[in-house]
Order: sequence, then C-alpha cells, then structure tokens
Amino acid sequence: MKTKSGESTVALVKTADVDVNDNRFWIRHQVDPTVLKDYEEIAGREPRLNGFDAWPTVWKNERGSWTVLDGHIRVQAALNKGLAEFHAHEVTGTEAEVLPLAIRPNLSHGVPLSYDERLDACCKVFKAMTDSEGVRPSDLTVAEALGLRESSVRNYRLKLESGGKLQASTKVAGKDGKKQAAKKATGGKPKGQRKGKAASPSSDETATGESQAAVSEDVPSQSVALVQDQADTEPAPMTDAEVLRAALILISTLDGKGWVDRSDRDELVKLLHDLNQVVPRALKAVQPVLAAAA
Repeated sequence: MKTKSGESTVALVKTADVDVNDNRFWIRHQVDPTVLKDYEEIAGREPRLNGFDAWPTVWKNERGSWTVLDGHIRVQAALNKGLAEFHAHEVTGTEAEVLPLAIRPNLSHGVPLSYDERLDACCKVFKAMTDSEGVRPSDLTVAEALGLRESSVRNYRLKLESGGKLQASTKVAGKDGKKQAAKKATGGKPKGQRKGKAASPSSDETATGESQAAVSEDVPSQSVALVQDQADTEPAPMTDAEVLRAALILISTLDGKGWVDRSDRDELVKLLHDLNQVVPRALKAVQPVLAAAA
C-alpha cells in the first residue's frame, strides 16, 4: 500500500537487512550501557520487540536496506540478542522529509537529549532542509517539524551560526515555500516600534539576530528598584546551587509567558554560569527579582 511522505505502515523487518553502519539519523552522542542492558532484557523476553511501548521507526534507504530513524537502542538490543526480525513503523519520503521523524520522538520521550545533542539535531535539520541555492527554512518551519518553540529554534540557529557550524543564509523559505531575504539585526528599534513596546515577531520568519525576547514593561517597577538598590553592593558570586535555582526560576517564569521553553534549561544554566564569573554583582542583584517571581 502506498503512503504519503512521512506516513507510516507496520513492517516486519529482518535484522540482517538493517544497515548498522548508516548513522545519518543518529543524534545521541553516546549510549548509556545501563539503558542498553535493560533493553536487551526486554528484547529477550518478548519476540519481535513487542515488549516495548513503541516499535522502532525505519526507512528504506537508497541502497534498498533499512535505516533506523528512531529506536536505535531498541534495534541494537535486538541485534545483540540475536532476534531474526522485529516489528517497526516504516516511513517513506526523502531524507530531508523523514529526518524530523528521527529527532522529534527523542525530544519528547526517553532519555532527555543534552543541550549539545539538541544543537546538533537542529543543525542536521537546517542543513537537510536548505536547498541547493543556499536558501534555508524559516525558524518556524523547523520548529513545527520538531515540535519546538520558534524562539528555541532561533536560539539554536544563532548559536550554530556564531559557532561556524551553520552557514548564515541571505534568503529563507517560509512554510508556503516562498523565498524572501533574511532580515538582519539593526542597531536601533525596528521601524514603527513605540518606546517601551516589544516588537511583535512575524507569523513565520523573524529577523536573524533579533532579540530573543523583549523584557520591558512586564517587569514590575518595584523589581527594577530592587535591582538598582542591590547594584550598589559588592556581593560574592553565586554558588553553583544558586545558579541552578536561578535558572529554574527564570525558565519557569519565562515559559509561562511563552518566551522560552523548558528545553532551554541547559543553555540557560551555562549562560548564568558564564555570567557568574564576570558579573557576579549583576547576577546577585537580580536574585530578589527571581525570588519574587518564584
């Protein structure tokens, strides 16, 4: 039966036909030996990987063999236990079309991806969806493909571009396929923006290098006064525990406003740690604001 790209059908896959060397969709940097051992025990109890909550997802590659999209550890467990075959969800489509299907499940279940793994995953998607002319997909297109917030994807892209892992593009393609010039950051406020008001992002593409979130009149005036009062002192840097607590409070607050999502935790903790080394007074001054928001 034929299916549309990205749709799946149930397949009975022979382990001998799995291309174990095709790791193009593997996004984790390492496998936890304890997790693999647990999976091997489950694979040994039930035939065809039926003991798991979900079957792996596979794709028929250009060589005619099976490439694993999701469920690499489950398939490895099947191989280690000598299973001749296993049930899987087969998807069709181009490599770029099926790539998000390899990443999205790992963002929503199983062992959480680290910040670097998320960064690399986004890099794979941007590169796969960039056309031969160098036109990249919009942040919103990638966000919807992966089930992430547009702001999170924008953060990842800017990090990749600044680190030289992703080439900045002068053109982007929206969800409708229409191409347009990528906006560049400017030194002042966007045209038409009133004082004290945050610029509203477009429904699809937002400016390259735009501020990730504008925090202006949402901050209570008494909180600003607390920051100014505390800035006159010279407190010691925050401890690691204080940095982590500050990050958790900040994420909880901003997540409620739709400015970040909790997947940004690792990135925010790293940022606060770095800032803690150079501007401890500023971070210490912000603590009352964070405590008040908790």
